[in-house]
Amino acid sequence: MALLMNSMTPTEGFINDVLNDAFLKAVENGQYISIEELDEIVFAHPFYEEASLDTIMDAVEKIEIILEENKRIVVSPVRNGKVA
Repeated sequence: MALLMNSMTPTEGFINDVLNDAFLKAVENGQYISIEELDEIVFAHPFYEEASLDTIMDAVEKIEIILEENKRIVVSPVRNGKVA
């Protein structure tokens, strides 16, 4: 029986990719990523054009929860590593 490696669904891959980019952006910003910056990452991902709106919304909700749990997302814009 073959072991399937890297058997993520497209949605799981989307969540993983967006989270990686969001955490990197938070580090670049000094600590946080804004909702607007997260939106830019989501819109730029190829899966955004392929998936249904419900699928994207569910995935983004999971992403936001993970970022909130790690204290990496803010509603306000981020400028020079600080919440504006």
